[in-house]
Amino acid sequence: MSAPAGAAWPDTPYLSAILSSRRASSAVTITIVSTRSIAVTGMTCDHCASAVRAEISKLPGVTDVDVDVAAGTVRITGDPLPGDAPLRAAIDEAGYEFAG
Repeated sequence: MSAPAGAAWPDTPYLSAILSSRRASSAVTITIVSTRSIAVTGMTCDHCASAVRAEISKLPGVTDVDVDVAAGTVRITGDPLPGDAPLRAAIDEAGYEFAG
């Protein structure tokens, strides 16, 4: 950031700090991820949750898997989110049933 031609920025500590901060900062990257919730039947304990979490986490694009055994739901976060077929296969591999 520079002063317009023929003008000078006032010499203040606050403005100097802002300008220094802007020069020193690096580029910001924003990643947009999506979240999807699905129903899974047959889960009854923490071991069930761990098995489902482990299999879904292997799918491309998945960044987080949150399993709620009591509700029978799994929340998947990622970019891109996996479709029904890969989710069904992962849940089947874990020993449970994809219910949509």
